[in-house]
Amino acid sequence: MTSADASNPCRFIFIFGFETPDQLGNNQRHGWDDEDSMTVCILAESEGQALSWGREVAERHVNELFRRSGISDFSWKQHGYAHWIEHEASRVVSGTRLPVLKVGEYLST
Repeated sequence: MTSADASNPCRFIFIFGFETPDQLGNNQRHGWDDEDSMTVCILAESEGQALSWGREVAERHVNELFRRSGISDFSWKQHGYAHWIEHEASRVVSGTRLPVLKVGEYLST
């Protein structure tokens, strides 16, 4: 995995929302709607392929967060969290180094 920056531009910026195990518990107990988000660069042939692979990355990443907390059957996909390909690169914080993933690669956990 590499990082995207000005010298290594990203073609498809995938953003996904999720809850951590603590956030999920607190949201349920208190009626809150706290969520985190993550942004990654997906190197893919098409936007559709990038979106599809981004969903797989999000599923695995969030499942791993829950597995580490002792919850083995949590599915990001089944909870319907927001996710999209960002077309306006300027909306991503300037100077932020994004993880870069090829289709088939996952985030380091």
